[in-house]
Amino acid sequence: MIYIYKAGYQTSLEHAMQTPGGDPSVLIPLMSTVTEHLGFVFTQSILQEPPFNFARRVSTLDHMTKGRVGRNPEDILFFQGLTFVVGGTDEEAKRKDASYREYLYEEAFAAQLSSAAGQDISAVDLNTPLEKIKTSTQQGWLNSLRQSAPDQSWTLGEVLLWRRNRQSVGCPERLADVLQTWKDSGVDGINVTHVISPGSYEDFADGLAPELRKRGLLKTEYLPGTLREKLYGQGDRLKADHPIFKRELSY
Repeated sequence: MIYIYKAGYQTSLEHAMQTPGGDPSVLIPLMSTVTEHLGFVFTQSILQEPPFNFARRVSTLDHMTKGRVGRNPEDILFFQGLTFVVGGTDEEAKRKDASYREYLYEEAFAAQLSSAAGQDISAVDLNTPLEKIKTSTQQGWLNSLRQSAPDQSWTLGEVLLWRRNRQSVGCPERLADVLQTWKDSGVDGINVTHVISPGSYEDFADGLAPELRKRGLLKTEYLPGTLREKLYGQGDRLKADHPIFKRELSY
């Protein structure tokens, strides 16, 4: 629940902005029992709990899933978060995207920004052009919007909608071209995010995935081994230059 915007939770409730989110690490043992090749990655930090408890749980999950849990590998791979609206034709995809946008509210995104910035921005009219916004308090959120906006004459509300809804829209062939561009730029993979769930994932699997396989942009079969081996192809063990090998362990 977001409480900073307008000093309350009314906006969050009115626009149904959030649903309760569980701890994803608790779901991993359940999912691992009914899957074979799926790798599991969850986001958590030692800022949220004592390091010993965190390390022990991750180690336990890694053993329970036989190496299918990932956690900050030292050799970083880059996975770009992308959202797709897939249609049989470009026109169909545009109509679908337009239907989704009917449910977007500028004020809801302003409330989310307030939560992220730690500052209530409700005093700023959403119809105010960025170039005319003046504030004597925190400048970080405003500078971030100004740097990202293609046009400084856009209103605050317009920029908030644009920043949060930059999905790729089109037929499978057009979207495959987009993904080829990301691959050519050096991105190692993508993290598919959704507009609606599970609809966005179903559209990706049924509409876009076949075209990606045809172009060699999506695997046609699973590689053997642990998640580390699938990602790096260098075996199940840590590399010899990993910091752990510099430690002398005693038992």
